[in-house]
Amino acid sequence: MRLFVAVNPGEPVRAEVATFLDSIRDRWNLKWVRPESLHVTLKFLGERPGDSLPGLTEALLEAAWRREAFRVGFGPVGVFPSRGRPRVLFLQMDDGGRLGALARRVDEALAPRFPDLDAIGDFHAHLTLGRVRRGGLEKGSEPLESLRAPAFPSFLVDRFELVESRLTPSGPIYRTRGVFTLAAARGT
Repeated sequence: MRLFVAVNPGEPVRAEVATFLDSIRDRWNLKWVRPESLHVTLKFLGERPGDSLPGLTEALLEAAWRREAFRVGFGPVGVFPSRGRPRVLFLQMDDGGRLGALARRVDEALAPRFPDLDAIGDFHAHLTLGRVRRGGLEKGSEPLESLRAPAFPSFLVDRFELVESRLTPSGPIYRTRGVFTLAAARGT
């Protein structure tokens, strides 16, 4: 199984981002992320055998234990790896580093049980919108960096998910394999 750990932004956010993507879809040669697939990756786990699910579940329960829920918003549009040669278009997350802290906690909880996993390194919380197709951006197209996104609603991060990704010619198909709830947020 190909697995990753992610935060699901919820249907209201997905619907607003989908409307935005519909308004810009024809401007660049990108493979756009399907709205139902929008997520914030905390950790990519790669290929794992089916018998690893109990250990993964136990570690992720530990990562969620006593972690407070929190709200996150969206920042500006960005590109990876650089402005000169963009490959990925994304929305930055405005979260005060809380998603990074959660990603590190997931990483720390998994490390003793799965020492073959790479540490996360630098974490940049983002929501991928699309990837540049082979052949690059169309000639004469405006730079991706010129794109301005509308203000999207913030959302409550009160859980994260273990997700299986099955790759198909039409794009990945995701299946939630576990949901890990954070403590109730104060004042939300």
